[in-house]
Amino acid sequence: MSVARSLTLPTFRRHARPLWLRFRRPTLTFWTLFFANLLFVALRGLADDTPVPHQRASVLDVERLFGGGRTPTERLQGWFYSGHAGPVEWFFVGVHTSWYLVPVAMTLYILLIHKPRSQRYAVMWTGVFFVSLVPFFLVPTEPPWMALGGAHRIAEIVRGVPVNADTNPLAAFPSLHIAVPAAQAFWLRSERMNRWALVFSVYTALVAFAVVYLGEHYVVDVLAGVLLAYGVVRIYLRAPAWLAPETAADR
Repeated sequence: MSVARSLTLPTFRRHARPLWLRFRRPTLTFWTLFFANLLFVALRGLADDTPVPHQRASVLDVERLFGGGRTPTERLQGWFYSGHAGPVEWFFVGVHTSWYLVPVAMTLYILLIHKPRSQRYAVMWTGVFFVSLVPFFLVPTEPPWMALGGAHRIAEIVRGVPVNADTNPLAAFPSLHIAVPAAQAFWLRSERMNRWALVFSVYTALVAFAVVYLGEHYVVDVLAGVLLAYGVVRIYLRAPAWLAPETAADR
């Protein structure tokens, strides 16, 4: 049977049509998330333009406690980085880059496949992003690649070009690379989607190692990201019913 003919099978069409209709007609939740993210990106880009002093020395002092006199980034790069981009560097740059796809893919999965849960998810998602704006404005923090003279920005070495796309290079604390997938893992666990929760827990751990090794974030940023995610999800779970509406599964 040809591929073209198999695409017209009644079974495939019966399953594909509802998904296609959902994609064609995005819900209010979808557009709320879309414009909320645009607002967040604009505000985040302004957070490093305030006269608040940039954090460097105090963060490095704490980091050196974790690394026994050197920061964990310096330790990891000293152990694994040989001076050129190898398989380890390519792998963790891939993990780091996947952050721009994996959490968004889960968001679309919730919006399209688990529509009754989408409003609950939207509350959690926007909460993580907008709560993170508070430390971005109050504690603008230089990442390791900027603050440490001996730390390499391995992502630039692997890609071979400068990475200058970030509108706010001082948004290191807390790490959204950790807060977003960690919050998704906590939220999925609260919704009893345990397999997906395990997947995102493992993914968060991989991203945590990647951002520290690549010189993008400190361990302090990682821990703050986990705490932010946990706090937002806990507040969400205790929110009034209109913020966390009951689903059919709950009933």
